[in-house]
Amino acid sequence: MNMIFIFLLIFISTLFSLPNYSIQESSGCINCHVNPTGGGMRNDYGSNIYTLDDLSIRKWIKNDEKKFDGFIKDNIQIGGEFRIQSYDGQQESSIFPMQIDLYSNIEFNNDVSLFMKYGTKLELYVLLDDMLISDWIKIGKSMPNYGLKLDDHTSFIRGGNSSKTYVSSGLVDEGLIFDYAGSYEDPNLIEIGAKINKNINLTSSISTGILDHNKENITISVSYKNKIGFGSVLFGTSFMKEDDLKMIGLFGGISKGKLTFSCEIDRVNNWIINYESIASYFEMMYKPIQGVYIIAKYDYFDKNSNLLDGSVDRYSFGVNVFPSNMLEIKFQLREYKLYSIDFDTDTEYLVQLHTWF
Repeated sequence: MNMIFIFLLIFISTLFSLPNYSIQESSGCINCHVNPTGGGMRNDYGSNIYTLDDLSIRKWIKNDEKKFDGFIKDNIQIGGEFRIQSYDGQQESSIFPMQIDLYSNIEFNNDVSLFMKYGTKLELYVLLDDMLISDWIKIGKSMPNYGLKLDDHTSFIRGGNSSKTYVSSGLVDEGLIFDYAGSYEDPNLIEIGAKINKNINLTSSISTGILDHNKENITISVSYKNKIGFGSVLFGTSFMKEDDLKMIGLFGGISKGKLTFSCEIDRVNNWIINYESIASYFEMMYKPIQGVYIIAKYDYFDKNSNLLDGSVDRYSFGVNVFPSNMLEIKFQLREYKLYSIDFDTDTEYLVQLHTWF
């Protein structure tokens, strides 16, 4: 049971880009990542400019003079993502590896590249730039672009966090279709990305099903980013349909000075039996100094919005520290509240070490 608990708890898989940083800079994920919808392998700008100049603790930057962009040849780049986590809570204490992913990207010319991620799942696709009326076309095995792609895959707007207590009870469901603990393989998809204008971006995809590869999945996401008088803003909406499952969400964020707020609310039909479920996420991030981020987050999931019971709240508080351009340390505690369910939940304490190249 202990191994099953650990497997369900951890959020292994591709590391997604952090929406808060994208909101702060009012820029797209492709500025720092090989994947135009964000996540995983970083490009040269993401590895050696943004993380070095804007993400790491400023007074330690001079110690990071040696850079590595992963290019072993002019057109071949390699990379990796590694995480280890210490967890204490719900009558469990563990230290375990969370993520071991290896990346490669081959650029055949300025417009055609082949990306592969090898870890708990295989992600493999060809990326075609400036094709027809689109900015890019992605063809291969990858997850459709929906909502905010958070680095915390246990957030209820992604895959959720199933603890031993909840699994044993069988009464609490939490999280949406994006289960990165290993239940679902990335579907085969064709995804198109287009810039409507300098502020509005659109992605649209058709793929095999996430839940059932014999079904069809259609996903659309539209976002607006801009820097205005009081700061940077992001607003967007996403839609997904797969067989009887229908999901629609609103997401957004505002950044002003050292404060960044981000949020998402999703409504999904026929995800859990034939219920209408609601998932939401709200996060406030404060940067006292460069390289240190204080975070307060609220997650909510209600598997059946027509009933008053069966929902779960989670309150998270933590600090993320970037001592160098390839190292992040996270400290976090989490509290749960279950509605109309007679189960005691312990405070969870997490320490995570994350590095990449």
